[in-house]
Amino acid sequence: MKRITGLVILVCLFASIFKLQAQTDEHGKSYYVVIGAFTYQQNAKDFIEWTKPFNLTPIMQYNKDRKFFYVFTMRDKHWGIPVQEAERIRKLNPKFDQTWVYYGNLDPLPEPIVQASPVVAETTPATENKTIEAKPDSIVQESKPEPPKEIDLSKNFIFILKTEDGTALNSAIEIIDLDNSKLSGLVSANEKIKMLPANESGRLMAQVKLFGYRLKQVGYNFNSPADSAGITLDSGIFRIPVQLKALTVGDVAIMYNVFFFKDAGIMRPDSKYEVNSLVSMMQTFPSRKIIIHGHTNGSRHGKIFKMDESQNFFSLTGAVQYLGSAVTLSEERAHCIAAYLKANGIAASMVGLFSGHN
Repeated sequence: MKRITGLVILVCLFASIFKLQAQTDEHGKSYYVVIGAFTYQQNAKDFIEWTKPFNLTPIMQYNKDRKFFYVFTMRDKHWGIPVQEAERIRKLNPKFDQTWVYYGNLDPLPEPIVQASPVVAETTPATENKTIEAKPDSIVQESKPEPPKEIDLSKNFIFILKTEDGTALNSAIEIIDLDNSKLSGLVSANEKIKMLPANESGRLMAQVKLFGYRLKQVGYNFNSPADSAGITLDSGIFRIPVQLKALTVGDVAIMYNVFFFKDAGIMRPDSKYEVNSLVSMMQTFPSRKIIIHGHTNGSRHGKIFKMDESQNFFSLTGAVQYLGSAVTLSEERAHCIAAYLKANGIAASMVGLFSGHN
């Protein structure tokens, strides 16, 4: 069996451009998007060389606690953007399937041990009647033209992300290159962002997939942002309003960042951010009722791991193993989400289950 590709939440009732600067949170730690961990430094170097076609600009640092060389692509003091970037990288190649978000500290590469070499004194025979070449007192240097100054093509933007009632929201915003139909990068909402052009035409789209709200897409032109409706220029910063509408009756939301261990109805730790967003939505709208629809790929039977009575939602520790079908696995995964909601105070009567596969 393969891991889940997504969880669909149906609401039934209504009631780089990455930051290039490394950041740490109030505990002095960061969230790293790790694409590989290696015992030997040379293996990590070979892996970095292999990743070049994917334009990931990986960095290698050392985890002294686990004694591994970690290869990561970005870090941030917030959880959201690294989680979405990890999901994007997983789809690039099967070798990136285990990409995860590591929370903690990494250290510079350990210094190599250099053996001291013996010092050997060398003697030079004296030179008799050595001729010394005379040099002029001054040398006239030919002036060279200054290189042309680099033109700054960047622009400053703020993506103002709010709800219909004006409440500010924090989320990663995807920037889509409309000329090439690809993701250009991720930016943070409600912060000044310095951006470079992504294509010649300037045609871009800001896209927000924040759980609990409808998908929002705002098109604009990088070359002339103020020509797009609603975009204003203030103190050299283009302000782009992005307003989200909460899900209503019959809407469907895909949980893109909920992941499960292989052949298990148990979530991986990097699912916490998204599943907690679901908890927050249910707490904000207590009269809503949802149906959790789980999916798996394939149809064969095999081993399945499920939680024991301790309900360890994010670890295989204590997991119970048995044999079952792909449909059974999808049921276990839907049940895991429902149990997590109940453990966080959401009434069981507000959550329904539906599962399927393929």
